[in-house]
Amino acid sequence: MPGAWTVAIAVCGIYSAQNASFATAQKSATRSKTETAVTEPKRANFDLLSKSDWDHIQPSEIAKHNEPDDCWLVINDFVYDASEYMHDHPGGPEIIRYFGGTECSWQFWKFHAPLHLRKQDKLIIGWTDGRKVHNPHKPPRDTLAKLL
Repeated sequence: MPGAWTVAIAVCGIYSAQNASFATAQKSATRSKTETAVTEPKRANFDLLSKSDWDHIQPSEIAKHNEPDDCWLVINDFVYDASEYMHDHPGGPEIIRYFGGTECSWQFWKFHAPLHLRKQDKLIIGWTDGRKVHNPHKPPRDTLAKLL
């Protein structure tokens, strides 16, 4: 007949094995949910971000749209009309107004995840060469290194 320690060790071993099995199954379920969320876009027009689908907008035209009621931004070469959205921006309209008519990619990426930009694809009105659009600030060295 097994001793008390043998039974205790056997029970602990079974419990540990069941927990490990449960944890593995839970991780697998979580991973598959995460992978599904990443691979299956929630929006049908997720692949909109192709320059060939949009009109080219000259930097001189973008610079004209820097008013509180007429505000365009350039992020990653795409031009966004943020005139209506700025009032719903969680950080307030002032920051969007400040960058109106400019290229603000590095500033955007400093505070936002890709998901934030994808949610605003309905604001895209065209594309441009962002390097030719004015940005009032130089990126910090660490940001510049990440962009290169």
